[in-house]
Amino acid sequence: AAVEVKRQVSIVIIASIAHNCDDDVDTREEIKDILVAEDNMINQKLLTRILEMGGYQFLVANNGQEAHNIYCNHHADISLVLMDIEMPICNGPESARRIRLFESEKSLSQVPIVAVSANSRSDYIDQMIQSKEFSDYVTKPYLKQDLLNCVLGGLVRKL
Repeated sequence: AAVEVKRQVSIVIIASIAHNCDDDVDTREEIKDILVAEDNMINQKLLTRILEMGGYQFLVANNGQEAHNIYCNHHADISLVLMDIEMPICNGPESARRIRLFESEKSLSQVPIVAVSANSRSDYIDQMIQSKEFSDYVTKPYLKQDLLNCVLGGLVRKL
């Protein structure tokens, strides 16, 4: 299929999470893959490069429908979703709604879904966060540290 799946082989050791969490919590055992839903190949490469530099493993979806399908088939392996808002076939908000419906039907806990968009208007950001499908928001162009902090925050909240 057209789904590109990329996995890092090395063990995930995330020093920044270990540093920011209580010493009693071993987060390395809890961190799984990050699902990146992005239709633009340049943005995909940038996002995945930043995640690689942060020591994360990831799966890539080229649109919202692929993101939903990957999540439904691999939800046990996914700790967080980075979801572009504007994508073909199925946009980010619709894909996030479908993921939430799947989680509800299967009685699963909600995975953090981070909205990703070039639209940085505060009312737009508020609309995405208040929709209940998204747990956070990050704007393009990506700043490495902002993106990694957003991912870290979502993963720590999930734990």
